[in-house]
Amino acid sequence: MTLLLLPLVPIGCGKDTPKEEEVPENVKTKPTIKKDMSCPSTAMKRGVPFSIWLPPTYDASKSYPVLYLLHGYEWDVATAHNGWLEKGNLSSIATQYVRDGGVPMIVVTPNCPNDFYRDSPGGDQYETFFIQEFIPYIEKEFHGNGKRAIAGLSMGGYGTLYHGFRHPDMFTIMYAMSPATSTWGEPKPTLAELVSTCDKDKLPKITIETGTGDMTVSLSSVESFVDLVKGAGISVAFETRGGGHDWTFWQICLPKALKKAGESFK
Repeated sequence: MTLLLLPLVPIGCGKDTPKEEEVPENVKTKPTIKKDMSCPSTAMKRGVPFSIWLPPTYDASKSYPVLYLLHGYEWDVATAHNGWLEKGNLSSIATQYVRDGGVPMIVVTPNCPNDFYRDSPGGDQYETFFIQEFIPYIEKEFHGNGKRAIAGLSMGGYGTLYHGFRHPDMFTIMYAMSPATSTWGEPKPTLAELVSTCDKDKLPKITIETGTGDMTVSLSSVESFVDLVKGAGISVAFETRGGGHDWTFWQICLPKALKKAGESFK
């Protein structure tokens, strides 16, 4: 089975100083948004940028579950982590979710070079950074309570599935939106290999959502991957609807991802 991925759409920007993003006027209690923070990394040999959304009720004396929300393949890699805030309407959607009675959670959007959230032979050691450095750093600095979910779009959908299958004990759910289901010259272990060798009893709950009009990651490639997962005896919620490979589609995915994450944290 050959599954193909093409590059994604560009994501927004933001530079050196953490700054707050505006939220709608009708939101009386505003969240805290910190953009362009940096996590020191030995594995990456540099500081790695990230942005973070803290719920309106955030209190540093308490602890919170965390949703790790991954971006897609980007030409402007340096600012890719801000896409969910600047184009995905993250702040308004997450704020409304909490105001409607959802579970207050931290949402963090880490930056990733275009290496699909994996270690690259002879290059960036992103998986090592993400699992061994970034998650502990976020949960120490911002008071995570050890409950975490992972979600992402396209390349970030691949990263969601990869880390969910690779490190199943670390996440409560994986929510993959328009996911790439392989990479160019995909290194081992491939997603398919992870599916075939995983411990089904330890897996987080899986949701995959993709658009029937997606011209970047084909519907047939995602369907083939879902068939592979189901064929391995693994339960997966698979949703298709009209839409393409764009922010309009992913903004509709996000409230559902937040809801499933919140339910998994209870």
